[in-house]
Amino acid sequence: MKGPENRTIGLEPSAFCTVLLCWLLAHAPQALAGLTTEPADTPVVVPIEVKPAAKPRPKKPEPPRARLQKPVKAVAPAAPVARAKVALPAKAAAAVPAKPPVQAQISRPPQLKAIPPQMAPVQPLTPETAKSAAAPVERVDPAVVAKKVEHYVSLLKHAIAGAWHPPADRQGHSSLVAFKVGRQGTVSDIEVRTSSGDKELDALAVKTIQSLSPFYPLPEGAPEKVPVDFTFQPPPPAEATGPEDELSRRRRYARSHPSDGKAAFEYGKALRFADQYQEAIEELKRAMKVGHPAGPCLVEMALAYKKLGKFEEAESSLKQAVKQAPDLAPAQRHLGDLYYEQKRWGDSMAAYREFLKLQPSGPVSELANMRIQLCQRRLGGGDGSDE
Repeated sequence: MKGPENRTIGLEPSAFCTVLLCWLLAHAPQALAGLTTEPADTPVVVPIEVKPAAKPRPKKPEPPRARLQKPVKAVAPAAPVARAKVALPAKAAAAVPAKPPVQAQISRPPQLKAIPPQMAPVQPLTPETAKSAAAPVERVDPAVVAKKVEHYVSLLKHAIAGAWHPPADRQGHSSLVAFKVGRQGTVSDIEVRTSSGDKELDALAVKTIQSLSPFYPLPEGAPEKVPVDFTFQPPPPAEATGPEDELSRRRRYARSHPSDGKAAFEYGKALRFADQYQEAIEELKRAMKVGHPAGPCLVEMALAYKKLGKFEEAESSLKQAVKQAPDLAPAQRHLGDLYYEQKRWGDSMAAYREFLKLQPSGPVSELANMRIQLCQRRLGGGDGSDE
């Protein structure tokens, strides 16, 4: 026994490996055959393949487009975006990344897709366009607007005719004045196209239009400016029977009241206006006899003498009027006029200065000042005394 044990233990490593390899080759077929001859009821466990099959596979989530189309129809445009982000689980969101087209469809309101291209707005929305779009557009009939403008112009001409009051002593032809009326009734571009021959009447016509401006606003739908022309008629001439009728009335009253000095004075003035100067002088003398103040009667008599060319009698009557009524301004004025027409510059200046003391302001006073200056020029800048 000692000999074999010593022989086994004393084997070399290379020899031992050779023996082990031979043993494996001899017993390997039997080991493989034993695996195939095991009973059929022995369970076969395949860890890798059977384990996933045993677990139920999670249901694949629906695509985002299918899930988002339902709430888009019933919910406001902004709501589906929030619900889509919350409803998707983290694993599905990681597996199915959001596509840019889907996000673009979610962010756009659905009603914008339905707008046809021809209905898209051409101009940007401004406060003015928004206001005009909100207000209902009413179509204005040009014929109706034309009638309204025509009625407006007729009322305007009627107002101008009512404000036209030319002086009765101005005689001339009719004048045509054109102008334009703006939307708010303001007047512009006033032009005298046909003159009346009297510059003062033309200027008065322009002032009449300016005094009525602004008129009422133009009717709705009218143009920016409406042209208007108006014909200003001259003052109507006095009828041939007019002065005679007034004269006859004054005569009847004066004859029916012979002791009434005022009636005789008014009748004398009417005779002078009717160019019956001699009869006027006689009636004015009678008025002084029956008690009417002498100053006004002497002034009227002087004017009648002046028309008859009797300047000495006219000067004498005015001097008597100044003596009888020193505060009677017309006496001093007519005396200054008489001297001015006779080129008696110094006497005329003195009379006008006395008149200005009694009546320092007014249109007649301005004329007196102008004549004083002219008299001074005639006299070479003298102090007004006769040379």
